[in-house]
Amino acid sequence: MIYAKAGVGKTYLAMRIAISISSGLDFLYWRNKAKHKVLYIDGEMQVADMQKRQREYMKKLGVDKDTIVLDLFSNDHQENPLPNLSSIEGQADLNPIIGNYDMVIIDNISTLCMTGKENCSDNWDIMQNRLLDLRRRNIAVVIIHHGNKNNGFRGTSRMSDGLDKVISLTRDSDGQIKNGACFTLSFDKCRHLHGKEVEDLYLQLVDSDFVETSKFISERDAKTLKMVEQGISFKDIGQGFNISKQVVGNIVKKHKS
Repeated sequence: MIYAKAGVGKTYLAMRIAISISSGLDFLYWRNKAKHKVLYIDGEMQVADMQKRQREYMKKLGVDKDTIVLDLFSNDHQENPLPNLSSIEGQADLNPIIGNYDMVIIDNISTLCMTGKENCSDNWDIMQNRLLDLRRRNIAVVIIHHGNKNNGFRGTSRMSDGLDKVISLTRDSDGQIKNGACFTLSFDKCRHLHGKEVEDLYLQLVDSDFVETSKFISERDAKTLKMVEQGISFKDIGQGFNISKQVVGNIVKKHKS
């Protein structure tokens, strides 16, 4: 999962990842050894905007569209709305399509998974079973989600139970919005990666690609440190942000060291 508040840059990042995976290119310090077939399911953006972003990235990176498999499945392309991915019927509609790809990006949960209340854990069961099924079939899935007002992700914490990685994007508290897509990328949860691979990244979109920029403290980290100073427990802070108390401890350690 990659989550962030609106306007931070999660769709820009997701499209950049999609192009890297489909073209066999590295992205930052993450290595990619082969080309893979990618399906990008978008339920929110105008298709013209998505296609423009894709063209800009590919031109910047020197990627020929005829040499990769990166297909965009958008609401704007369909006669009827995209199926509800949190329902058995909606998943069945996409079964014949998804099986042809190595990676599926779902952008985003709020527009494509519409069963029940977002914060009800039982309503996530159908989607979680589907994600686990795709993993068994060696199909990678990236889900894009909205952040909540406390800088965690919206909805039930059970959303993260079956996921290997949960990545948050947070804008700094000093008004970096003037610089466009500029944020801290942090791992709230991470399986199979260690050391430098899970360190925070401070990224800015420059000339149609992401580059590392100077370190700044994110809004969530700043609020966390303030709450710690006020004597609030790591557990209570974590519940407010929908992150574990271990992640809270890592935030404190990072900025106090």
